[in-house]
Amino acid sequence: YGWRFFAGKGYEGDIKWIPTVMVGVAKTAVARAKMLSENARQLAKGIEKHPDKFYRHANCPDVADDELLTMEQACMALGLVCESRKQ
Repeated sequence: YGWRFFAGKGYEGDIKWIPTVMVGVAKTAVARAKMLSENARQLAKGIEKHPDKFYRHANCPDVADDELLTMEQACMALGLVCESRKQ
């Protein structure tokens, strides 16, 4: 079992072999990394598929592409929590 990676400066892909006793740990680490990076991978796929459009994630406000956003909608579109300054 090994991890393939691509080094910088034009080097080809390389495989870092995992010691047999660590294969289970390595597989768990890969599964966790895939789970934690799911949103980022969906973003990358969306940008590749439609590079000329804003990527709309699940919590993005449902407004037309040419409609101005409120401050709260802009926060939602960027995946941020928007808190009112009024208190």
